[in-house]
Amino acid sequence: MLVAILLYQYERRRERPGMVVRLALGLVLIRATVGLISGSASTYLAQEIAIDSLLSAAFFVSVVVGRPLTELFADEVYPMPDHLRQLPVYRAALRRVAIVWGGYFLLRAGVRLLAFATLTTNAYVLVVALSDVPFLIALLGCRSGSRPRSVRRDPAFAIPLEAA
Repeated sequence: MLVAILLYQYERRRERPGMVVRLALGLVLIRATVGLISGSASTYLAQEIAIDSLLSAAFFVSVVVGRPLTELFADEVYPMPDHLRQLPVYRAALRRVAIVWGGYFLLRAGVRLLAFATLTTNAYVLVVALSDVPFLIALLGCRSGSRPRSVRRDPAFAIPLEAA
């Protein structure tokens, strides 16, 4: 929680909204509060499944309603002028990335639910540790950390992406 607070202050000092850090901090606070109130390791660990399910649903619903959650985070990663953010190629890329993240959280919730239902607490924690960070880093590197190919190819984005 301390790291999240420090990262948020760092982002705010640079006049960035810190959306990713805010989301992470909020989730950490929720999990810590429920864990402390319940006093149950099972309840604390089961929250991860519920949170992943909710995140998955939020990403998918945001695509259906035409406002992908990735919009909230895109400006922090690659700031773009408003006229470029409204282009169809950019909007489509945001939708695709949101669908990938929704799929990731859905798959992660499924793996965790299966592990939670069939394994001991220690084995469940091991499954989470071994499957969480490596897959998250891979996803960040291949989908969110790099510009989608369709946006890279569009001439309207050549100069803004070079600057970013």
